[in-house]
Amino acid sequence: MPMPVKNNASLRVLYIPLEFKTWQNASHFPYPSNFAFEEGFATNAVEYLTIPALYETTSSERTSWLSHARELCAGKYFDQVWLEIVHSRFDEDFLDWITTIAPVRIGFIWESWETHPDELVNNPEGTKRRRTNLEKNLKCVTHVVAIDEKDVEKFNAHGQVKAKWLWDAGIVPESFICKELPPTPAPNNCAVFYGALYGERKKWLEHSALKGLLVRPTASPEYTTNLPGFFDKLNATSEAFLKEGNVVTKDFFSTYIDSLRVIRRECFAIWLKGLSMGAAIVNLPQFGKGYASRVLEGMAAGRPVISCEIPDRPKTKALFEDGKEILLYKGDNPYQLAEHIQRILREPDFARRISANARSKIKNFHTTEKLVSQILDWVENKTTGSVVKRGMSLGKNKVTISDSHDCLSELCKANLWSENKPLRLHLGCGEQCLDGYVNIDYPPSEHNVMQVQADVYANITELNFPAGSVDEVRLHHVFEHFNRVTALVMLIKWHNWLKIGGKLHIETPDLIGSAKTLLAESSRKTKMGVVRHIAGDQSSGWAYHIDHWFPERFEHTLNRLGFSAVQTQSSSWPHEPFLSNVAAIAVKSQNVPLEKQLTAADELLWESTVSPTEQPTFEIWKQQLRSILLNNQKAPSYNVQSFTGSQMTDALKIFQQSVPELPIDELHNFNQRDRDRWIHAKALTVPSGSHVLDIGAGTCPYRPLFAHCIYKAHDFKKYTGEKLGGTKEYGIIDYESDISAIPVPDNSFDIILCTEVLEHTPEPIEAIREMSRVLRPGGRLLITAPLGSGLHQLPYHYYGGFTPEWYKHFGSKFGLYVTEITPNGGFFKLLAQECARVAWTLPQHQHQHGNNGEFIRNLFGEWIPRYLFALEEKHFIDQFTVGYHVEAVKARDIDTIQKMIDKDTQNVNLYVEAALSQINQGKFSNAKMYVEDALELNYNNSTLLEINQQLTGKL
Repeated sequence: MPMPVKNNASLRVLYIPLEFKTWQNASHFPYPSNFAFEEGFATNAVEYLTIPALYETTSSERTSWLSHARELCAGKYFDQVWLEIVHSRFDEDFLDWITTIAPVRIGFIWESWETHPDELVNNPEGTKRRRTNLEKNLKCVTHVVAIDEKDVEKFNAHGQVKAKWLWDAGIVPESFICKELPPTPAPNNCAVFYGALYGERKKWLEHSALKGLLVRPTASPEYTTNLPGFFDKLNATSEAFLKEGNVVTKDFFSTYIDSLRVIRRECFAIWLKGLSMGAAIVNLPQFGKGYASRVLEGMAAGRPVISCEIPDRPKTKALFEDGKEILLYKGDNPYQLAEHIQRILREPDFARRISANARSKIKNFHTTEKLVSQILDWVENKTTGSVVKRGMSLGKNKVTISDSHDCLSELCKANLWSENKPLRLHLGCGEQCLDGYVNIDYPPSEHNVMQVQADVYANITELNFPAGSVDEVRLHHVFEHFNRVTALVMLIKWHNWLKIGGKLHIETPDLIGSAKTLLAESSRKTKMGVVRHIAGDQSSGWAYHIDHWFPERFEHTLNRLGFSAVQTQSSSWPHEPFLSNVAAIAVKSQNVPLEKQLTAADELLWESTVSPTEQPTFEIWKQQLRSILLNNQKAPSYNVQSFTGSQMTDALKIFQQSVPELPIDELHNFNQRDRDRWIHAKALTVPSGSHVLDIGAGTCPYRPLFAHCIYKAHDFKKYTGEKLGGTKEYGIIDYESDISAIPVPDNSFDIILCTEVLEHTPEPIEAIREMSRVLRPGGRLLITAPLGSGLHQLPYHYYGGFTPEWYKHFGSKFGLYVTEITPNGGFFKLLAQECARVAWTLPQHQHQHGNNGEFIRNLFGEWIPRYLFALEEKHFIDQFTVGYHVEAVKARDIDTIQKMIDKDTQNVNLYVEAALSQINQGKFSNAKMYVEDALELNYNNSTLLEINQQLTGKL
């Protein structure tokens, strides 16, 4: 029962959750979203009174419990009100009353503010009503807890209310998290989805790839009990009692609320047990932009959860580690979902690892108890960014940090931060200290006017924090004091400091907004104020604005350096001198290699040049960038001669003949990119329904290209190192065996795919024999392998590569005739790849290059490869190549081929197949006739011309 409100000694909360009159509606609004908060209150020693808001009635109707709230709350004092504000129907009188009973009013938003287009189409009136209701209710709250991270950012940016992200913690009470994982296999040997069939969900459930893998039970498991009927009867009886105008006593209300709470708890326990019956819990594509409750509930039930990835929500994606705590799939790829389910069913140990990791994660970080604790701390300004007024004592010891100190240790010693607490840095704080942040600025001796109020005195450009240790970096009117190189250096450093999901918040003068004010018809005082705003007050050596920012520049720069969810907001003073500012907020959603960030920084610096003649200036900027990042430590010079300016200039003139529009990734990864394009082109020629076997499939990167086919994957699954795509995990493998003994019948497949595998098998000839065995007559073999390669994927690397003659010789031995051999690049592309390898391996030999390390990186990593790519376009040398793309066809008997030719006399490929079939049997004259007939159809066919030349030497 609710804890009685007795005195003023502890925190008191009036709790108004959303509730429904019938279980048919109530079952869609789970226990964690309403009565579970009582468990959080109890754990945190909060006294509370719960009065539900019934969805079907307004707060003023007699049958609403809220119309009796004044009597139920009589004589009680509340510090806070917690209430659902999306669907609860409060009238103005009730909202006015709420504002008088507690200074803090926290509204909960369980859905995204952003409306999905399908919602507007399918339910325009309901969508409009929900938005109107939310806008009305927002006026009465002081704080908001929202499920959508973007909504939180918007609320905080607009400043109307303070907002917190619900997923900082979670919504399942710890008592409901399973103590032990349920046994495997699950009673229902398939994945389950519970939820409404809106949007495309019905199509997903009916998709052929998910047949037999995913089911939607017809009813929630609690319907097998009397509890839904008890729920409906309880509310019907209470409604009749209220409708008759009876006096609502506290005892009557307590009886009602106690009964409601028991039913809710029992139904939720049955619901979780029902979830544990499935092999996995699936969250199908949804309208909302935060995880549905079934995600955490599935984890609490001890089953692996497979969820659609929420797009454009990096913090949400970072909550649970994909492949370790959850399995994510793209919202347009049912085949990926099918792969996940199949793996769960096929690998019970893997499924249990996912379940165990997820259970541990939610138990430690995502419970209702922790959420309530976080909200209480947040409201009390223990973890928020509210401004402490100037002159107030912060109760903290001042500390000075130099660049040689361990920053985290210094903060701990000064009691400014401790482990397991968020670390938020307010850099260049000046006179405004933010509570919940470590406020850092120059010492008072460096300020001529400002009375700086910092926790830490330091040069913020010299600070160093460990990678992934900081939750937020915030600067207000500081960033413009950095020159263009230092600004990029600091952004790279801050990105490194931030945790995944960490936030960067920068505010500077807005150059474009300021320019508009200058160009407008305004007073001289206004224009001089704008100039002062752009240039700085110049009262101290550091107080000059060196660089200038505007929304587009922030968005472009932050995105290039690896930040995501970048948002900017421009604002101007409403009074003279109408100063304009821009705020930029970004999130670190993933770690980015320093090399990639340096490349992006170089490209950003080049954008600040105005002419190609500024190349020397550009080189200086790049040297400065790396010098600052390395704390001005220069590498010692050894035996390598330094390049002179004239040599660099001469080299640059030569490299101007390159192909600047080609992306750097295309230069470095053309081997993979060209192979991908070749496979994609071949996949387009494969008829729907064809049986495809991907041999040595590894991570199955080409599965999506053959989605129109019956795709099967094979691998020996012994290599434990990193594979294509940067993962150590295999894709969904149907046949696990040695490549020379695949467990399928003869003539089983129309297409065999084998990419970059032959060099890793000790007996490649036997592999070709096996491929021919399982390929149907007339079937196609698509195979790629290197001609020469460095050691990789050891100890399973047996051969450097294979020549065209190797494919022809051994293919013919096993009834395969080669119809295409395409080199993957020529000599110059091969050389470009090996030059780039000098740059890739630079960390291993950087000390050999003295001060020329960066020049060497650019020379071999970009300039020479660009030049060589351009040369390849002009002069192709096929004697050297990275490898070959080969297509071969399994020969049919000549009678079968001839019958096909009779039906399709214009099909050149059939003539080629007939000729090669005859050559394999030593019938060269017959082969010559087929070739001559085919040449009349296509005299420029390179395969025909080559066969014709071979036959000329044999006849």
